[in-house]
Amino acid sequence: MSKKFGLLGYPLDHSLSKHLHTMLFSFKEIDKYSYDMFNISPDLFKKNCDNLFKLDGFNITAPYKTQIIPYLTSLSKSAKISKSVNLVEIINKKNYIGHNTDKYAFWKCIKKYGLTDPSLKTLLIGFGGTGKMIASTFDSINLNLTIAVRPSSLQKHKEFIYLNKLNNISLISIENISQSFNTIINATPIGSFPNIDACPIPKHIILKSNFVFDLIYNPTKTKLLEYAKNHNISHKNGIEMLVLQAVKSHEIWFNITYSQAQIDIAYLYIKKVLQNE
Repeated sequence: MSKKFGLLGYPLDHSLSKHLHTMLFSFKEIDKYSYDMFNISPDLFKKNCDNLFKLDGFNITAPYKTQIIPYLTSLSKSAKISKSVNLVEIINKKNYIGHNTDKYAFWKCIKKYGLTDPSLKTLLIGFGGTGKMIASTFDSINLNLTIAVRPSSLQKHKEFIYLNKLNNISLISIENISQSFNTIINATPIGSFPNIDACPIPKHIILKSNFVFDLIYNPTKTKLLEYAKNHNISHKNGIEMLVLQAVKSHEIWFNITYSQAQIDIAYLYIKKVLQNE
């Protein structure tokens, strides 16, 4: 029996989700399942939204991780906490459950990279859907986090933090970063295609850090990561997080698990695809 899944976002020109999910389908010999891109611009979102719920499930990326919430019948614990959804589970074509598999993937990554030490000072750039997920993750494990945002959005984000009781989270204007941070995390699209020469923060702030985690995976080396690499600062891109959130998506949709060997193969495959682009 064939089933249809996909990714909602805009723009999706450089997304590798179709490659990744197709490979994961093949591991479980469910090749009849398809995964397509729904590259829907914001002005056409409401008009096309109903078509998404005719699928058997779908993932969500920017700019719709919070915009999709009013269309859902319920939210999982991870989605409620993060106020952000990147996966919709569709049950009997009438129950639309929002999940956040990014939270699972992000947590696995920061544990592996050694970024959960309470003594570390961490700077997060961006407070959109992914930024909210990261803030809720840090707050839930009592880790302090400073978030740099545009001056024009400071008040709005302060209200969000207050209303959601994120007591370990503080805000600063991205134009007034003066202190140094051990870890820098980029949760904005700045540095991805087509603006690959852009960097979300000034170089001198990057040079004071010990670790840079850019959630962008395409290109594999953003300008932010280039600065880190050229100055011997430890760094990671978003490929591993991309794979882990996709694996978690399949666990939710199909109630199946993947071996570490299969996850490693998927990671190396995506890495190779990116290197050949």
